[in-house]
Amino acid sequence: MQESPLQRLIKRAEDLLQVPFERLAPILLKLASEQQQHAGFVPSAVSDVVVNDGYPGFKEGEVETHLARAWNWIERKGLIEASAGLNGRNGWRMFTPDGEAIAKGASFETIRAAQESRECSSIPTLSISAKTYSGPGTTPRRPREVSGLCVIAFEPLQAMRKGLKHSERAKPSHQRRDCPECGSELQRGSPIPDYVRRHVSQ
Repeated sequence: MQESPLQRLIKRAEDLLQVPFERLAPILLKLASEQQQHAGFVPSAVSDVVVNDGYPGFKEGEVETHLARAWNWIERKGLIEASAGLNGRNGWRMFTPDGEAIAKGASFETIRAAQESRECSSIPTLSISAKTYSGPGTTPRRPREVSGLCVIAFEPLQAMRKGLKHSERAKPSHQRRDCPECGSELQRGSPIPDYVRRHVSQ
């Protein structure tokens, strides 16, 4: 019975379709490392399947869709990237350092934790003015140090980091918050003023 390298590991189409991308990624990356050439590899060729008893023809389309989505997920997670030049435009891919580590046996959970740690460490820790400040009609408040985000800009920046449109951000809060510099009222989910951007960039 003919079968591809992937089919030798996962014998039935029904079983493959039940494997979540987090568990399928190490399998596909390992297979890719075994087939890698100088220009990289072509994902669809790595995960190619042939019709047989375990992978009947009526399941072929569903299997191909599941594998295509798995490769897209792997690329979005920063584990593979387009090869250089014309090869990349023609569908060839190469490992990122994280993807190569997984292909060599590192666990996906370990790599994901390392990615999150790098993202956090790339954001500076900021401190708002050291003096006590207050706005009209408010009780004086002590400044707070916020890791990576100005305390005033926290919610809008979080929305921006997640790629949300302005209309999709959190609805304004009824709790008043005032700018420590000018005393004007700030609303939750409002666009980030220029001076707040300066806080974040410092």
